[in-house]
Amino acid sequence: MITTIEVQYLPPTWVFAALSHPEDRLRLEGHEHYQKGSFRNRCLLDGANGIQSLYIPLEQGKNQGKNIKDVKISWSVDWHKVHWKTIKSGYGNAPFFPYCEDGLKVLFDKKPLFLWDWNLQFYAWIMKQINLPGSLEETSGYQKHIEIGQDFRHRFKPTGNNPMPEAIKTVSYPQVFGDRHPFLPGLSVLDMLFCVGPSAISLLKTMRQNITHE
Repeated sequence: MITTIEVQYLPPTWVFAALSHPEDRLRLEGHEHYQKGSFRNRCLLDGANGIQSLYIPLEQGKNQGKNIKDVKISWSVDWHKVHWKTIKSGYGNAPFFPYCEDGLKVLFDKKPLFLWDWNLQFYAWIMKQINLPGSLEETSGYQKHIEIGQDFRHRFKPTGNNPMPEAIKTVSYPQVFGDRHPFLPGLSVLDMLFCVGPSAISLLKTMRQNITHE
């Protein structure tokens, strides 16, 4: 299965479900224009009071319509430290967080100039942690209509209580704050990784079947 998506910040589980089979190829859209109000610079995590949204500030100027690889991160404030503190506070008691903490902290200590580079480092790290067999690649040019495979660009937006593409059926698993609120779908794959560890690959394979059966 070939799936094309935009590069997102700490993407949701369904993105990595598209990498759970050896023949899977995940194509990251590297020739699009940046769009405001998207998950290109924000992610969703679990929190004691429900969904938490983390946002990456960008350099001032007109980013809308700019090539995604030219969008610069603002480092005028230490937002990355706030993000890491939020993750550690929310998931410090998750069963598998200790096994991921050191490697993930290294990524949060980096300060790349461009949003594309910041996001991309997490894809590679997450694939390694979950031992995903599929391949990650970049589009060779922009195509308005994708003729081969699944086109999930612009399908996942930060609106509503369940911003999942309609073609996706998620799978549930024990979450950190499951005793305080119902299961929250559509969160960053970090949520699944911290909560179930090695079992994540099996859950992602199930999600992949749901996607391909639509």
